[in-house]
Amino acid sequence: QGYRVITAKDGVVALEKLEEESADVILCDIMMPRMDGFEVIRKLRANPSHKNSYLILITAKSQESDRVTGLELGADDCLIKPFSLIELLARIRAGSRVVRYKKQIEHEALIDSLTGLPNRRAFEKKLEEEFDRAQRYGHPLSVLILDVDDFKKINDTYGHHLGDNVLRKIAENLQTKTRRSDYPARYGGDEFVLILPEDNMKSAYQAADKLRLQIKEFDFKTSTEAFSITVSIGVSST
Repeated sequence: QGYRVITAKDGVVALEKLEEESADVILCDIMMPRMDGFEVIRKLRANPSHKNSYLILITAKSQESDRVTGLELGADDCLIKPFSLIELLARIRAGSRVVRYKKQIEHEALIDSLTGLPNRRAFEKKLEEEFDRAQRYGHPLSVLILDVDDFKKINDTYGHHLGDNVLRKIAENLQTKTRRSDYPARYGGDEFVLILPEDNMKSAYQAADKLRLQIKEFDFKTSTEAFSITVSIGVSST
């Protein structure tokens, strides 16, 4: 039916395989050697990496108490044996829809609606990951923070609509004029941040100055006049 299926002979093997690759939908029997389905569910629900996985518990018709226990532990659905292929596929499709919806909501929660950049929450998560990686391998890491000079004056003089255009233009520049490995985000208000993996203070300062000069060249027009903007950029490295 177009699904890629990973199989495991018991709960221990299943958890090992899921550490290597997460799954959208997980079908789990209760009675298994070495580790039963209840323990699998407990461990999966305790692991943030599998928070979006849709768990379908497979039970016998007579095991009503087991179904209740499984649902209370975190299973999303129960499939009662014996079952037909049609019912199995219908429940998998339903689970897939739920997972897609969860992922969409999670993605939207990490994106700034005005600029399309990752938001502060996404930035802080990414920074933590990059900082841990830099510490682990002893590699440099830098962060730039950009602040639009006199942004309130722009809003007061030309209106918030044009102020929004200024922010969108800066965001576009951060997306298109930086390396693929760099991570731009909107920190809040008129502040932006840029994570620079593998950059030391010297190269980060050069990147900041390049951005500063690019943004200084922006040309904004109203019905009566044109104006430019400047930004101040802070640089931090580890």
